[in-house]
Amino acid sequence: MNSKDTGLPTPEARQTALEWLITFWSGEISDHDRQAWRQWHDAHPSHQAAWRQVQHLESRLRELPGAMAGQTLRASGRPSVSRRRLLQGLGAVATVAVAGHVFRDSQAWRLYAADIHTGIGEIREITLSDGTRVSLNTASAIDVHFTHEERRVVLRQGGILVTTAHDARPFRVETRAGTIEALGTRFAVNQRVDHICVAVYEHRVRIRPRDNPDRSLLLEAGQYSRLTAGAASPAQPASDTATAWTRGRLIAEHMRLADFLDILGNYRRGIIHCDAAVADLVISGVFPLTDTDRVLASLSQALPVTVIWHTSLWITVEARPEKKSLVA
Repeated sequence: MNSKDTGLPTPEARQTALEWLITFWSGEISDHDRQAWRQWHDAHPSHQAAWRQVQHLESRLRELPGAMAGQTLRASGRPSVSRRRLLQGLGAVATVAVAGHVFRDSQAWRLYAADIHTGIGEIREITLSDGTRVSLNTASAIDVHFTHEERRVVLRQGGILVTTAHDARPFRVETRAGTIEALGTRFAVNQRVDHICVAVYEHRVRIRPRDNPDRSLLLEAGQYSRLTAGAASPAQPASDTATAWTRGRLIAEHMRLADFLDILGNYRRGIIHCDAAVADLVISGVFPLTDTDRVLASLSQALPVTVIWHTSLWITVEARPEKKSLVA
């Protein structure tokens, strides 16, 4: 039995409750927002439990001494303060253990507690101190640990494309499923729900599963593998389109609509629900990740679907109703 069945707050519910709290604090709340919050709150007991947790957090913040808590709460009354800044301030308070378990399991905590992170829809390239270039995909987070002995990047969330600089120290990417060691290379690492996808575009990498480090796999340029804690799958051909996100593009080649919408949903806030009746429709094309509204609007022109905007945060894609002919 999972938390959704018992009414305990899920990590997703906690994240949403936290974002609603920031919305209320920001002074940017509208009547439409209040109605949307009420619908979310009443939809499931886990939502109500998550809301109680963040309300408890708010009360603890008000009891916290010190300038940081005071500034965070005073800022909540100023409409000019952005939700992002409020969330950053709240995350800073959380680092002194005020937020506790509410934050540690949330996406916001993983993002804002990391050394380097990107927001939803943000794509960013950075250069590390050794000259290595790292591109971070949407909602991604990494920690960087360089010593005299090694260069190590910890992927907390999302996906990265790495082009390593020449250096005598080994370069490793650490993930929840294992370690990827670069052997003078350009490679991508992406976290999925149940595995880590590793693709190599130049030279090679060595993959070591966390629970079976002796069962390593050497990946050559043009190959990819799915890594779990127990094993790495046999090498398969890597797709050149997989890194199109670094150029702000989503390239679909005969892709299932449901899979397409899952990827697109990573670049915008809210939920895109794909009805089962249209999930297996096939879509191809090149789409801009910087304008997901435009991409969604174009679907009804390319496929027999209707895109329904319940709110900006809740969108449904379903089959287009058949037109009934009038018979005299």
